[in-house]
Amino acid sequence: MSPRAVARSRALVVAVALCGAAASPAGAQTAALAGAYVLSAAAGDDVEQAIGRIVDEMSFWKRPIARSRLRSTNQLARRISIAISGPQVDIVTDGTSIKTTTDGQPAGWTREDGERIMVSTLWKGGALERVFKAEDGERANTYRLGGDGDTMTVGVVVTSPQLPRPLAYRLVYRRVRG
Repeated sequence: MSPRAVARSRALVVAVALCGAAASPAGAQTAALAGAYVLSAAAGDDVEQAIGRIVDEMSFWKRPIARSRLRSTNQLARRISIAISGPQVDIVTDGTSIKTTTDGQPAGWTREDGERIMVSTLWKGGALERVFKAEDGERANTYRLGGDGDTMTVGVVVTSPQLPRPLAYRLVYRRVRG
């Protein structure tokens, strides 16, 4: 093969690889994000303080209700396991499993307290985003693997018409090996 043909062949291989990566951005992330993680509480935000800042902006009468509701819907998962098989993802938090597809289609789920919630999961920019929608608001968890491959950051944003602004915080988890 001539040097020119070799160069064209290499360029074609690179172009095909890049197109494949663009067509399935979750491909590499899928294998990398799957695994078991434990909370590294000191590395993340203090959720109680974040809730306190939001509640302090509310009227005296709404504070206790808002604080109670936010505490119950923002309990820290000590352990998270993520299993991905094709378009299916199963995220288990402290023993509670929720299975969805990663195409953003909502699926019904009932919380331990009986509240019915719609859950959807979607790959977004190399991160896995899971959204929980209830009657009074929604919570979005964004699972992003760190560059070291052993740290997962979960960004949480809670929105509701009852809140003065979104509640946002991040939690850090370390991969469990073996």
